[in-house]
Amino acid sequence: MNPDMSNWSLREAKDWLLGLVRKGVICPCCHQFAKVYERRVTSTMAAGLIQMYRMTRESPRKPLHINQVIAACKYMTGPGDFAKLACWELIEEAQPATPDPSKSNQGFWRITGLGERFVLGDATIPTTAVIYAGNLIRLEGDFINIYQCLRNKFDYRELMGYGKN
Repeated sequence: MNPDMSNWSLREAKDWLLGLVRKGVICPCCHQFAKVYERRVTSTMAAGLIQMYRMTRESPRKPLHINQVIAACKYMTGPGDFAKLACWELIEEAQPATPDPSKSNQGFWRITGLGERFVLGDATIPTTAVIYAGNLIRLEGDFINIYQCLRNKFDYRELMGYGKN
């Protein structure tokens, strides 16, 4: 429950919010739920990245729509967290090779050089992306490789901050 903040300055409200944002709280300024999420590359995300690499191996800068990757990867059932791979700079948003002005051109991605090296086992990434309001705050933790990510199963309770099952 938020205390009475009717005469707080913006700085006081921000300081109060920063103390609770890891757990999650209603923002006293905008009245939206505010929470910092710590995300890891799951096995499904890693499998999708590998599939994207396989599909673009001959032309690495080729953009693909996420639905093309999902259709080709038996481990992915939807777009889910695939776009979060951009936090680690493993993929980047792209425009389709031939943009269609009558359609949305969103959902196109391409694998980065780091993404290729990561898939091949030649690069590592920090374990955790700290995200607030859909924006990357920082990367932190030990460095891991693609093989370790393939063992990371999605854990809803951990994501929501409830601790491990």
